[in-house]
Amino acid sequence: MNITGASGLATKTSYALFLIMCILTFCDDVAVIAMNVKEQDLLTVDRLPKDFDEAFNLIKERDIDPINIKLWRKASELGVDPYKILKRGYRIYVPGAEPSTRGAFNYYYYGFKDMLDIGPFALNLFFDKEDLDDKMESLIFSVYEKYKEQDDASFNKLLRDLRELQESSGGRRRGDTGQWVRIGGTVHHRSTLSKFRNRVDYAIRKQLADVLTVDEARGKPIDVNKLKPGDFWVIDISKLHIKGQRLIFYLVLEAIHRKLEQLKYSGGGSGFPRRVVVFVDELNKFAPKGREYEAIKRRIVEITSRGRSVGLSLIGAQQLASAVDPEVLVNCSTYVVGWTHPHELNRDIYNWIEPGLKEVLKFFEKGELLIWHTVHKTPVRVRFPIPLHHPMGWE
Repeated sequence: MNITGASGLATKTSYALFLIMCILTFCDDVAVIAMNVKEQDLLTVDRLPKDFDEAFNLIKERDIDPINIKLWRKASELGVDPYKILKRGYRIYVPGAEPSTRGAFNYYYYGFKDMLDIGPFALNLFFDKEDLDDKMESLIFSVYEKYKEQDDASFNKLLRDLRELQESSGGRRRGDTGQWVRIGGTVHHRSTLSKFRNRVDYAIRKQLADVLTVDEARGKPIDVNKLKPGDFWVIDISKLHIKGQRLIFYLVLEAIHRKLEQLKYSGGGSGFPRRVVVFVDELNKFAPKGREYEAIKRRIVEITSRGRSVGLSLIGAQQLASAVDPEVLVNCSTYVVGWTHPHELNRDIYNWIEPGLKEVLKFFEKGELLIWHTVHKTPVRVRFPIPLHHPMGWE
């Protein structure tokens, strides 16, 4: 599913949250993981009024549209109960080493060995797009092959080893001028090695310091094996550098996909959910239009095209669908659009909306959306209730 709408209208994330509550109510053997990309959007959804009655009173007191009371009453009649869902399996993960005096959050950080467990693509995310030519990708793969079986492989060890390789005459081949270094069974130019060292050193100390340990081989990664049916996990990446956001999203997505694939071919039975839904806002950061960030984008394209066969579904949201890679969008089965600027609606990606409906979209309010699904063809206008934790924050 892809959700589009202008920022600040309390629609994209709010609808995704209501949809998550419905999924966890009506679908058996499913879990949801949401990436908190912006501010505190998803970190406070358990801060609810005491019960539905108090929530309705707060809505009235704050002069919020009373249709939200009607909609929540109907939803609760159908069994959608945020109180039960959040009590059952709501868990928040935040980056960093775990302090002893802070709340009931789960803290995460990764070591070099944790990266290697996922595969060489994870290391690609340490580099900017202009750095990732064939020579650099070849070096990244050689580093992966050299260190993947070393239990003590930390980032500091990696950088120390590479520096010694560069400084050692043992890295030279007979008959050359000393410009080549052998890593594993492949030789690489010293300038490529220097660039690799500089980029990785800067990334781990300046851009990714909040989520990496440089001294330890392993950190405390998010263990998706602990995911249970009915769980709703929120992984906070909002304060991370954009490289950190992409890295954590990739690592979690890859780990879930591998686990589901393994269960599919082994027959399951491990207590792991049969299906997992991943929600991420600002999808254009992770799968932008163009040739940026191919490593993570390839995986997102693969998941949107084949992930459902193993039980993995993606709900992506962004302000402008035109900013998302077309390969991701064409594999979506459901499109959701809230109020969107007329200039954006003129893009080809919105051709499924008739001109008359585009005019109507200009007058949509908070909580109103247009939904189109590949099976039903005809767009449907819907209204959904605000999340129940919102009135608590409007004091």
